Amino acid sequence: MVFNCPFDIRIRRIVWLDWSRLPETGFFHEDRQDGFQPERGDLVVYEKLLTDDSHDHIGIILSCEGEVLIVAEGNVDNLNYSGIVTRSREHCILGYIRISDDYQYDFQGEYHPI
Repeated sequence: MVFNCPFDIRIRRIVWLDWSRLPETGFFHEDRQDGFQPERGDLVVYEKLLTDDSHDHIGIILSCEGEVLIVAEGNVDNLNYSGIVTRSREHCILGYIRISDDYQYDFQGEYHPI
């Protein structure tokens, strides 16, 4: 699917979040839910970090050191560049997506590219 509207990136974040919350995946974790600790490779989903929109930004965790996350992000601070940033776990985090190592994609339909 190709998106050609100003909301392209927001739609893609919503798709990641919705997929991670499906009962058959269960990959979404709220921060500190049942002792959850983010790890390298997890996706972090921010809540109103850059805008007033819900789940407005996403990044890939490179490390978690206590309350500090080192994260790879695109569109850093809405300035249209990619970079490595330091973010506080105490600020604007909706949760994390961790895809289990044993996850296997199983598509049973027909693929019809656009």
